[in-house]
Amino acid sequence: MSTCLVTLLVMETLHVIRRFLFCLLTVAAFGQSFHYPAQPPRDLPPAAQKVAKAWFDALRADDWKTVARLGAPYTSVAYSAKDGGTDIRFFKGFTHYAAFLVAPKSGGKALDHILSAYREVPDQGEICYQAGRLLLENDRPAEAIRPLEDAVRLYPFPSARVDLAIALNGAGRSSEALPRLQQLDREFPDNRRIRFDLAWALTSLHRQGEAAVVLQGLVAKDPKDAHAHQELGFVLIDLGKPVEAIVHLKASASLQPKDYHPWSEMVTAFLALNQVSEARMAMEKARTLGAPESLVTALKREIQDREPR
Repeated sequence: MSTCLVTLLVMETLHVIRRFLFCLLTVAAFGQSFHYPAQPPRDLPPAAQKVAKAWFDALRADDWKTVARLGAPYTSVAYSAKDGGTDIRFFKGFTHYAAFLVAPKSGGKALDHILSAYREVPDQGEICYQAGRLLLENDRPAEAIRPLEDAVRLYPFPSARVDLAIALNGAGRSSEALPRLQQLDREFPDNRRIRFDLAWALTSLHRQGEAAVVLQGLVAKDPKDAHAHQELGFVLIDLGKPVEAIVHLKASASLQPKDYHPWSEMVTAFLALNQVSEARMAMEKARTLGAPESLVTALKREIQDREPR
């Protein structure tokens, strides 16, 4: 067997191991981030005492539907002002967490339940993580930072560390996000999500040249990644390289033919080359694919400003 082939096999094996470890660390964290009392809750309202043991047994068995059903009557407003000690907060917190798990993920109920759970039991790593993750999904990055910081402090599994960096970047704190992402990238160099977020942080800090290098690496590893082509096109426009940008934006458009974003960005690239007719065609294509009217109007204004008087 040739030395080259052996080297390739070793590299591929290491790649598989790294991906497995990333997944394993994340999954293991979910299994280890809860800690329960040794006995069922005691400091509960009298009416709840008779269900406490059944509730606790269901909790230990991960029977979340039963936990939510049995605990629901005792997490209402009637008990919100009563602080019966650690047990009542634990009872209320995990009832809300169970309700979060069984609630439809669309709408606000899931978010309300996980935030209530986080307020009651902020020492549970999984609950901290889910609260931060859902805030992030609802475009509330600044609010997501604290629960994600708690999650990382309690159990620093990779997904929580990545989401914390994303929240920091989304909240305008890219200088804090960047070293976290650089460290994660060193630990998991084949993780594309981390590499995309690293490029985003670099771009936010006006370090487009470094972001372009990261994105070029992503394109090289997967030439059919439409998002990588698109983001690289955006960065190349900022770097004053419209010809290269158009190549990648066209590649992105061909890979995701129903997305208007590559076409709307092509308008700027074509105008940088004084190709007004091409810019107008790109604008019309973006409009056809559903670009917001406000964006189309802004692009039209840019084109009109470049047309001969």
